[in-house]
Amino acid sequence: MPAAPVASAAAPVAARRPAPTPIAAPAPAPAAPLLRTPPARALAKAAVADDGPPWADDEPDELLDDLPAPTRGRGGNAPPPVQRARPSVDELEPAYDDERAAPRAAAPSFAPPPALPPFERTELGTRWYGLIGRCAEAGKLVAMVRALAMQSELFHCDADGETPTWRLRVGLETLRNQALADKLAAILRELTGEKLQLVVEMGDPQDTPLRRDAAEADRKQRAAIAEIQSDATVRALLAQFQTARILPGSVKPL
Repeated sequence: MPAAPVASAAAPVAARRPAPTPIAAPAPAPAAPLLRTPPARALAKAAVADDGPPWADDEPDELLDDLPAPTRGRGGNAPPPVQRARPSVDELEPAYDDERAAPRAAAPSFAPPPALPPFERTELGTRWYGLIGRCAEAGKLVAMVRALAMQSELFHCDADGETPTWRLRVGLETLRNQALADKLAAILRELTGEKLQLVVEMGDPQDTPLRRDAAEADRKQRAAIAEIQSDATVRALLAQFQTARILPGSVKPL
């Protein structure tokens, strides 16, 4: 018997998926303000500043309400304005640079050197000064012999006998040396041709070659200072320049 027809299998049907529902995107959150967080140290300072010092809590002795109201404007008790006189024409006239200023008084001169102690010049001192000058020009006086010759005073000459004796007075013990006196006597004998001997004694010498040289140098120095101070050009410069002055010790005799 013939087989029964088998029904063919049904073709698969694809199921339809529902269309997706669009979801709205969330709104962006508002941006936070760009504020910088103060550091902890600044916060601490602000807290301390807000507290204030402890003595600020006390009530002041005088309140602002007790003070008198300030006076402003012209209607108050303010003093009237001072009336100033108008300047004259002579006061408004400008000063010109080409006007010559009044001459300044000459700067005070510096003090002269201190005076040397005086001494009495004697005839024997003049004779001794001339002999020692001749010995110095000849180059015979050196070292301690020169010191004896310059710092001694001839105060007595004994011409009796074959050998004249000249007596010298010195003020230093080191110069009262017979060996030095003999050397100086030999130089004088060679220079003068006289047979003489020297005797040195202690004392206070006055008319010595050293004192005569110092007195002559002081006289020349004072003359040079007086000449500079009386010079017309120097006095004009001192009067023109305020800082101009003669330096002490800069004046030397020629």
